[in-house]
Amino acid sequence: KYIYGVTFHVNPKKRVHTFWFTDKKMADGFFNSVKSYPKTLDCSMMQIPVNEAAVYDGVTEEGRIVTIKP
Repeated sequence: KYIYGVTFHVNPKKRVHTFWFTDKKMADGFFNSVKSYPKTLDCSMMQIPVNEAAVYDGVTEEGRIVTIKP
C-alpha cells in the first residue's frame, strides 16, 4: 500500500504545494487537473510505501519516495 503525493508550482516566487492521497485514482485525477491548469509551472506525483501496522512517527525516509509521474 502507498501514500501518493502531488507536488506543483504555480508561481516561481511562491512555495511548492503538495497534496497527499491514500487513493491512487484520486491522486491521478488531481495530478491530471493540476498538470492541465495553465498557470502550473511544474508538477510531479510520487509514492511512498506505507505499513498499515505502523504509526507514522514524523520521520520520512527520502530514499523510499519515488516519483511516478514527472
